[in-house]
Amino acid sequence: MYFGYDYTFDVTITNTGGAGYVDVTTHSTEQHYQFYLDTGETKTLQISQCVDDLGDGTSDVYHNLSIEVNASNDHGSDTKNRFVQVRVEQEPVDVWYSSIEIEGKQSFWTTFRDIFTFIGGYERYVEETSLSVCRMVHQLSRHENSILNLKEIYYFVRDCIPYDYDKWGEWYLGIDQATGFGVQYPAETLKLQKGICLDKALLLASMLEAAGYDATLVYTQKGRDGHVFTAVYLPGYPRDHLNMQVPYGSWQDWLCLDAVSRGIQFGEDWTYEASWGSYEMVDVGTEAVTPSVQVVDAYWVINNNIANTATLRDDTRARVSLIAVGGSITKSVELHVWKDISFWFDQDFAVQTFAVNISHSGEIQTIEMSFTPDEASGGLTQGYYIQVDVDSAQIYQMEDGYPPRLRVTS
Repeated sequence: MYFGYDYTFDVTITNTGGAGYVDVTTHSTEQHYQFYLDTGETKTLQISQCVDDLGDGTSDVYHNLSIEVNASNDHGSDTKNRFVQVRVEQEPVDVWYSSIEIEGKQSFWTTFRDIFTFIGGYERYVEETSLSVCRMVHQLSRHENSILNLKEIYYFVRDCIPYDYDKWGEWYLGIDQATGFGVQYPAETLKLQKGICLDKALLLASMLEAAGYDATLVYTQKGRDGHVFTAVYLPGYPRDHLNMQVPYGSWQDWLCLDAVSRGIQFGEDWTYEASWGSYEMVDVGTEAVTPSVQVVDAYWVINNNIANTATLRDDTRARVSLIAVGGSITKSVELHVWKDISFWFDQDFAVQTFAVNISHSGEIQTIEMSFTPDEASGGLTQGYYIQVDVDSAQIYQMEDGYPPRLRVTS
């Protein structure tokens, strides 16, 4: 069974004694049924169940459906108990990141400070408008119920982004303390598919913010050991602890979401239970995001294959993938192919306008334009490159290099 979906269990009851009344109670779903069965008669009940928890994830996660059957007639009564156990897991999802976004996220080293006596600063790494974050949130928003989608995000960061023990060991042993501490941007964590508590907390906070929740980073320490996790503003949801000063509301309105590793349940504040102290909460909520469209990929296609080199008169396509960030967008998008000319102005060789409509943040739409190169690379003409304009303003220009720019041979 996959987390968050409705499943139907068939429960079959056969009367092998005298005719009488039967009561069926499902303890895990709190449903009750009553009916009459003649001798030898069989009845099948269809019981719906939505599994909304993956437990602590330390071993195979199972869900138990408990059934109690009480039967009675003029001669007495009898009780039977049964249960079914099913394997529960999160539906697979591809870990996705934008290669274009990663190009600008390579430098993330900071001057070393003990992050566990932290005053403020790392919240700047929370990026709700990250292309990679928005795409992952969209892929995990598989349910109409927003709490189920929130849980999908939490379990993804907890279970699909492993803890980076090598990185933590280097810091703890002092190897990296002289040069700095590597703080990963959310897109970098998605690319590496691993991180320490700080990296995972920043990714989770970014994804929660992109999903429309208000998230915070929580810092705590116990002796030399320290820890960073995420909390989310969720009034009315049952919680474990997090009894501390909060940015607004009361502490009961904030739910602890510690996704550092398997073994921690949704909403569990294990540091409080283990008597950690010196808690500090930093609100990372940002202002409302204006929906926009961004480029996540741009490349060339010849004969249905990705290419970096074309010949004269090849039917060549410039293909661009666009993503909505922060909400739905309706935009006029111009796709340009420029001729790269040395020592002179580049030539706007081909252009096509597209009406782009994307209904949800994180959704991707692909546009493409066909053209035929008319001049080989060499001399003044170097090749061709892609540019994207939205509402007449440039949002993307292909990197200055070959590849990704297109060389043309005769």
